[in-house]
Amino acid sequence: MTDVEDIWVRMTEALAPGEKVHIVAYDEAHRQHIASLLASRSVPSDRIDYLLAPTDDSWARDTWPIFVKNADGVPCQIVELPLTKKNVAGLEIKGSYINYYVANAVVLLPVYGDENDARAQKIVADLYPGRTVVPINVAKLYPHGGMIHCITQQQPVSDSEL
Repeated sequence: MTDVEDIWVRMTEALAPGEKVHIVAYDEAHRQHIASLLASRSVPSDRIDYLLAPTDDSWARDTWPIFVKNADGVPCQIVELPLTKKNVAGLEIKGSYINYYVANAVVLLPVYGDENDARAQKIVADLYPGRTVVPINVAKLYPHGGMIHCITQQQPVSDSEL
């Protein structure tokens, strides 16, 4: 991933003046490497939080970790969604339910024909009690690199416009 390190550093440089930046590092050596890269560009270390997580998944942003706090700065409840039990056919990786789309009346939930589909649907339904969860089988879409949230754009209207 050294070929994209400059991109990550530039993004962190731009974000750090206005907000804390949370970075997932594979291990302590990787954290130190990242800190060195940022220091070489004078990115203030007090604006960076690190999470050590042994993963090689560059798409971890789609599945974890999520750093969300309410207006009082209190961390929000973390709700975990499963991955599919089986690998998605043709990809040899598990499918994620995280990349769903929240609309005004419904939530479009990616499903895969997997035994965890129903479990994910219940969890998401509990998160959005006023909306109907619509399962969309994305097994044929998944190999093309986009999921429901990736290929849609939110344009919700207020209740008065419904």
